[in-house]
Amino acid sequence: MPDMPETGKDAHEKNLAEALALVLDEFGRDVRAGVQGMQQLDVLLPKQAHEAVMDWPLTLKASMWAGRESGADVAAHAAFSLAALQDAGLLSPHGLPPDVGLGFDATLARLHAAAHAGSQAAALALADRFAHGIGVARNDQLALHYYSSAAHMLVTDVEASLSLGPAFRALDMRARHMDCGYTTDEERETSPDVLLYEEELALRGDPAMVSRQAWRRLMGVGVPRDYRAALRGFEDAAEMGDVAATYSVGYMHLQGLGLPGGEKNVTRARQQFEHARALGLPVAWCGLGSMHWGGQAFDHNFTSAMELFHLGAEADSPDCYLKIGLMYSMGLGVQTNATRAVEHMEAARKLGHWRAPFNLGLMYERPHEDGAVPQNVTAALANYRLLAVARGGWTLAVQGAADALDGGDEWGALAGMVLAAEQGSDVAAANAGWMLKRGLGFEGPKRVFMAARMLERAARQKHAGSRMELAQLLLEEEDLGPLRERARAARAWLREAVRARDPEGLTAVAWARQHGLHDWARNTSRAAEL
Repeated sequence: MPDMPETGKDAHEKNLAEALALVLDEFGRDVRAGVQGMQQLDVLLPKQAHEAVMDWPLTLKASMWAGRESGADVAAHAAFSLAALQDAGLLSPHGLPPDVGLGFDATLARLHAAAHAGSQAAALALADRFAHGIGVARNDQLALHYYSSAAHMLVTDVEASLSLGPAFRALDMRARHMDCGYTTDEERETSPDVLLYEEELALRGDPAMVSRQAWRRLMGVGVPRDYRAALRGFEDAAEMGDVAATYSVGYMHLQGLGLPGGEKNVTRARQQFEHARALGLPVAWCGLGSMHWGGQAFDHNFTSAMELFHLGAEADSPDCYLKIGLMYSMGLGVQTNATRAVEHMEAARKLGHWRAPFNLGLMYERPHEDGAVPQNVTAALANYRLLAVARGGWTLAVQGAADALDGGDEWGALAGMVLAAEQGSDVAAANAGWMLKRGLGFEGPKRVFMAARMLERAARQKHAGSRMELAQLLLEEEDLGPLRERARAARAWLREAVRARDPEGLTAVAWARQHGLHDWARNTSRAAEL
C-alpha cells in the first residue's frame, strides 16, 4: 500500500479524488489502486469515530458536524464508498469480498464510523438498513435517529446551495428497457427541444417564457446557474406584466442574489412583494410576512407576520402554510400548539413544499409536552424518507450511472447504482439488480446471489418492477436453492405485487392460476378475477 497521505482537508480531498478517479475512471481503470486509496482514507478516520460504533448513535449529530468542520467527512465518505462496494460484492475480484467480523458486521461497523466522522451518505445508509431490516434486525428507533441526523445536514446543504428545483424521479432501467418510448421526468423537462421551444417563445416576447428562462438560470435546471442573468430575466418579465416574476425580483433582492457583492436590498424586496400582492399572487403574502418575522424593512412583528401568512394560506400558498406551522411549533406570536403546527405542515407537504417533510419529521419524532401530538415513529420515518428521496441527490447519481452504462462503462455504472442504493434509493437498487441479473458490470460465481440481494432490497422498499424481477430470478436460477423453496419465495413476492394491484403482477399470478404453475393450485375462477 502507498505511504499514508498527509493530513488536512486538502490532502483528504486530493487523495479521495485520486482514489475514486482510479476506481470509477471510464478508461484505463485501476480498481485495486483505487481500493487501496480508499482504504488509506478509511484509516484516517478519527479514532473516536471507531470507538463511537459501540455507543450506537447517541452522539451522532454532534459528531457529524464536527467531522465536517474538521475535514474528516471526506475520508468518511471514502469509507462509506468502500463499505458499500465491498458489501455488494463488487470488490471481490480485488481481494475484498463481503466481510463479517466476529460478532459484529464489518460493513455495519465501517458505516457507523463513517457516519460519526461526518458522512451523510453513511447515516442515510444506516437509516435505510435499520428501517428495512437489511443485513440487521429491523429497528425503527435507530432508523429514525440516523434519518434525523442525516436530514438536518441535508436540509442545511439544500438551503445553502439553493437546490430548490423540481424533484425528478430517478431513471428506471427496467422500465426503459421494456418501453422504447420511455423518458425520465428530467429528460422531459430539460430536453433540447423543450429548451429551444421555450427560448423561441421568450424571444418572441412571451412574458411567461421570459420568466421561465430566468427561473431556469436561478435554479440551474437545464442551463448553467447564473444569478445575474436570472435577475435580468425576471426584471424583464416583470416589466412585461408577469406577476410571478415580480415576486421573484423581490426574492432575489431579499437574498442578495445577482446583486453586486451579494448585498441585499430589503427596500426593493418589500416594494416588489407589495406589488405582487396587489396583483393577487398568494406567495407575496409569505414574502411580506417573512420580512415582518425577520424584521427586514419592518419592525419585528410576529402578529403581523401570522396575519399575512394566513391570508396567503387562504389562497393555498404552501410557503404560508409551512410558516404558520413553524410559528405554532415555536410559539411565535401565538400560543404553542403542536396540533395546529402539524395540520399546517401537512397542508404544506400536500401542496408540494420541499421542506415540509423535514419539519413534519421533527414534529413526529418525539412526543410533545401537551400530549396533543404523540410520537409517531412510522410517520417520522416516512417524512424523512420523502426528504431524502427528493433532495438526497439520488436521481442525479442514478442518471450519472446510466450515462456511464450508455457510454460503455459497465462497472462504473454498476458501482454508481450500488452507492445510491446503499443510501436508500429503491430505483438504484432495482437498477443494480437488473444489471447484475444480466451480467452487466460484473461476472463471477456470486453474480446471481448479488442480483437477488439487490432486487430484494428494492422489493422491500416497494419497488414494483423488482418484485417481478426477483420472482422471475427465483424461479429460473437453480443456484438460489431448491426449487420448492424458490417457488415459495417467488409466490410470496408475486402476492405482494397482487396486493399492490400491480398490473404486471396481477397478470403473472392470473396466468399461474390458470395453468397451475409454480405450485399454485389451478383455479380458473381466481385467474379470471385477477
